[in-house]
Amino acid sequence: MKLSFVTPRFGKDIVGGAEYAIGQLAKNCVEFGGVQAEILTTTAGDERTWSQKYDVGSETIDGVVVKRFANKAIVRAEFDLWSQKHLTNPEKMTVDDFEEWLVRQGPYSPDLLNAIENCESQAVVFHPMLSSPTSHGIFRAKVPSVLHPALHDEPLARMPGYKKVVNHASFLSFSTVSEQKLSSELYGSQLSKQAVLGFGIDSLLTAGKHEAESILNRFALENEQYFIVVGRVDPGKGSDLVADFFEEFLKHDKSKKLVFVGPVSQTSKLFDQDFLSRNSDNIIVTGMLDDGDKNTLISHACALITPSATESFSLVALEAMKLKTAVIVNKACGPTLEHVQLSNSGYFFEDYASFHSCLALASTKSNENEVRVDNGFKYVEDKYSWRNIIERYIKIIKTL
Repeated sequence: MKLSFVTPRFGKDIVGGAEYAIGQLAKNCVEFGGVQAEILTTTAGDERTWSQKYDVGSETIDGVVVKRFANKAIVRAEFDLWSQKHLTNPEKMTVDDFEEWLVRQGPYSPDLLNAIENCESQAVVFHPMLSSPTSHGIFRAKVPSVLHPALHDEPLARMPGYKKVVNHASFLSFSTVSEQKLSSELYGSQLSKQAVLGFGIDSLLTAGKHEAESILNRFALENEQYFIVVGRVDPGKGSDLVADFFEEFLKHDKSKKLVFVGPVSQTSKLFDQDFLSRNSDNIIVTGMLDDGDKNTLISHACALITPSATESFSLVALEAMKLKTAVIVNKACGPTLEHVQLSNSGYFFEDYASFHSCLALASTKSNENEVRVDNGFKYVEDKYSWRNIIERYIKIIKTL
């Protein structure tokens, strides 16, 4: 069996959740499903401007052939200004407006869309939904389509055009029950072929004892209690919210530290040298780290904080559970809250007071905290094995 996986951008150094997830899905389809896999994507690196980072052409990553096609970059400020009228009343968007939206939002690549139309795979897998490669590409595919929407409740998800995208799929694969319910509410997606499968979490690379000490020393974290946020450091991902809350927390407890791991957006206050210097003893921004260093920092943290209200799954939260680290999630995010509630692990916040309480609970050694951490580990072990997910996945695709 051959499968083509479509995503807006892809590379080993891209940390976006959807892009990373599709790479892991393709890789594990090869490993556990005996699949011949390819990823069809653009040359884009930055997700705000879709500016070129990679060359047109092919390379092999983790046993998966990655084919990149030229795309047009956008001027983000111009798009943001133009888009406001549609985000204010997304339900009123016309068919022509939606088409213009997809092209102007990017990444728009006629060559990628042609490749989707001409691929000779048994099925084309799309993830995530909201940009041109999926929302145009799903109608160009001549073979069955599998859609992982990565859906969360935001204004643009209410544009009528996405209803047609969702209901055109041959099979819908959701990451959580809350995502599936939202899809049903927004789009009436009642396809008979749909399931909540999620993505797998198996082996995670961490450093040995001596190397771990070196990593912790590099960031002045040895023998320190710290919390960690992993992913794009961007206001839209909740990074600034956590930074503000933690700065307030430091007025009451200066013994803790907060670590941000990931690329920093210029629009974030974590890019502001005045803010960083004011909190230099307690807030650390590492930038990008390899998986071993990242996982080592997660495994030694009091808790991983996932502040975003717009996650559709959150692999990093499950990775933290796998590493036996507590998780703290934003109550406004249905999927991450679902993980915490179903597993009876972790903590959630909705304002500063509850955020403060979460940090205090997660950093205190107690039987309750140990039980919650163990519950999270068992939840991931039981529900998110790649082998089990891929077996179900391949069986479903063979029926399409």
